[in-house]
Amino acid sequence: MEKSGEKLLRGKFDHSLDTKGRMSVPRRFHEILTCDGTMRLVVTNAVVEGVRYLDVYPLREWEKLERMISKLSQIAPKIQSFQRYYLSSAIDTEVDSQGRLLIPTNLREYAGFDKEVILVGMLYKMEIWSRDSWEKVFRQAEESFESTLGEIRAVQG
Repeated sequence: MEKSGEKLLRGKFDHSLDTKGRMSVPRRFHEILTCDGTMRLVVTNAVVEGVRYLDVYPLREWEKLERMISKLSQIAPKIQSFQRYYLSSAIDTEVDSQGRLLIPTNLREYAGFDKEVILVGMLYKMEIWSRDSWEKVFRQAEESFESTLGEIRAVQG
């Protein structure tokens, strides 16, 4: 739950990658992402329902995730598999002075990015999708929206 005054990442933004694989970070996210005067981020691969995309965390949120994962059983095969997939692909980066995030080639290729991408604020992290992948998962979310909303209501009591 949002703490009073806490700013969260929200919204959808259409972006173009430049020839070096950089994209601008929305100005309204700059303050949220800045810590100690820099925007240090961690980018890693992700997949949902067979569709690949990238997760982007502010460093402080990534470190919280790492602490949580470190408390899990380090000998459990599924935990090891998750770590191999998600943690091993994580790359530390900074947003440059012009507000651009460089997405490494291997991660651009993994997510199937061409020039057009979609950046989505997901509260404590961002997601970057190829346009085609975003349209597919958004349609799936739309189709299940009412039933998911019902499940959320049931949990909320």
